[in-house]
Amino acid sequence: MSDAIQTGTAPPPVGSYPHARRVGELLLLSGIGPRDPATGTVPGNVADADGALIAYDIVAQTRAVFANVRAVLEASGARWEDLVDVTVYLTDMAGDFAAYNAVWAEHFPDPATAPCRTTLGVTALPTPIAIELKCIATTGRQPTPLSRAAGEGGTVGNADGGVRATPHAPVPDDGDHLATDAPPSALTCRSRGTPSGPASPFAPASCISSLAPSPAGGGRETSATPTQSARSAGQPETPR
Repeated sequence: MSDAIQTGTAPPPVGSYPHARRVGELLLLSGIGPRDPATGTVPGNVADADGALIAYDIVAQTRAVFANVRAVLEASGARWEDLVDVTVYLTDMAGDFAAYNAVWAEHFPDPATAPCRTTLGVTALPTPIAIELKCIATTGRQPTPLSRAAGEGGTVGNADGGVRATPHAPVPDDGDHLATDAPPSALTCRSRGTPSGPASPFAPASCISSLAPSPAGGGRETSATPTQSARSAGQPETPR
């Protein structure tokens, strides 16, 4: 499920697409330039009598495009600080990079909190602009952190803040665990070889029995179902 965002506080798109789209916890912005949303003019552009572009101001355009990005973010319920990745397109990399980079530093003075950035040189943009930005932001919602593992399977956070158990991995045969990979109808109980054995905290009541030590002094195991009691102490059993 995704939500499209259109706003009158940013210049209208030059094609059939939204200003932004929210997808999960990401906000994807369409490419946007420095045009004034109220007049449609480009700040700093100078044209001749025939309307041909003869000069432009990259500093003015950079400030204007940042303002337009901020407008889309705010219309989407995000903030300037929510930007995580920015791709910048310049029509004159050699002539404009330094000035644009200085304006960037004004808006993002700390590299530790600035978004990732890629700057590309292009031969032209669809309208008479010298810079365009393509941005990705977060929506401000933090993902639910994973809970600390519990037991063999551990737990993970649910969307409502609770936890749910993950599937158990097979338990190593060290003699004192409930075999969690056995089907419910044939749960396996193990003991250390004492008459009652240290009851496993995972064993159901129907599976705990009084077990006698084997002749060798080691532990032994029996199988029991919820409707069948375990073997009584001292009764021989078939080796596995």
